[in-house]
Amino acid sequence: MKKSILAMTLTTVLSVSGAAFADTGADTGTAPQTTGSPLTASQWRTVDNIAKIGNEAMQDVQLARVSLFNGDTKSAKKLLSDAQQKINDDKTDWTKFIKKDKKTPVDGDNYIVINASMSINEDYQASDEKTKAIKNANEKLKKGDKKGAIETLKLAGITVVENEVLMPLKQTRTDIQKAIALFDDGKYYQANLMLLSAEEGIILDSETIQE
Repeated sequence: MKKSILAMTLTTVLSVSGAAFADTGADTGTAPQTTGSPLTASQWRTVDNIAKIGNEAMQDVQLARVSLFNGDTKSAKKLLSDAQQKINDDKTDWTKFIKKDKKTPVDGDNYIVINASMSINEDYQASDEKTKAIKNANEKLKKGDKKGAIETLKLAGITVVENEVLMPLKQTRTDIQKAIALFDDGKYYQANLMLLSAEEGIILDSETIQE
């Protein structure tokens, strides 16, 4: 298996995800869904659990930065408050979403899966067998059988890549708290930079399941 971790800002991650899921009409702010449309050589959602509330918190962070840039401090304050509430939500069992056994940039932090997708090789040569395999894999995904879908594609010689967007929970909580403190002191530029730090803490973990 090939494994790689790419450091990316949340803006980049979300823009990549949005384009990748265009075929299924999925929204990066929602929990993973599968659709009845046939799979193509582009990304499609997995049925794994993701920390949806963590994803929403990071979107609030991104929107707060936009509001600060536009001088809309009222909206920024509301978004910061929402982000803080979501990232510290006691009702969420964050341990369920921790990416374990993975080398990550910040030691001692818990990297939470806040988005996930799968892709198939863009360069594969289409054939009746592979087209059928993709259709069958899509049916398995609709039933929640991700493992079966992957095996179906692998048997047809189709490369499968799993992509997960990971958020360092402790660092993100700290960055949001610091951003709020700076905002309350009227230091809007510095608050924006602290939110940028939270965005830049996001990484994309991509794993090739079959070459």
